[in-house]
Amino acid sequence: MITEVFENMLNRNLAASPAARELCAALRGQRVAIYAEAVGYDVAVESVGDSLKLTRPAPDGSVAQVRGTPLNLLALAGPEPENVIRRGAVRIDGDAEIAQQYQKLLQLLRPDFVEELSRLIGDRDAEHG
Repeated sequence: MITEVFENMLNRNLAASPAARELCAALRGQRVAIYAEAVGYDVAVESVGDSLKLTRPAPDGSVAQVRGTPLNLLALAGPEPENVIRRGAVRIDGDAEIAQQYQKLLQLLRPDFVEELSRLIGDRDAEHG
């Protein structure tokens, strides 16, 4: 369920960003596996040209693998992802250039995890307002 929530959020934001749609199209067929260490969660992100597909568990055949704690992985979408990688908080194996392009795509998509969570469980302020 959480994988579907993330996929829907990313694709909703993709529709609103011409630059993200262009980058997504350029990444068509490229798959990156993401491993959230310490929680045992792994997922593959793949561009199918006009949208992103998330697959769990991550299948073999990804061009790059990105590993880190959930907080450090989320920091890759922040303003200084290079610092996260430089200090070794996130490790990238395989095609680092493709992984970097996906990181750039994530920044363009600007996911709002709090907003997405409120969509999933409801906005408490609206219910009690």
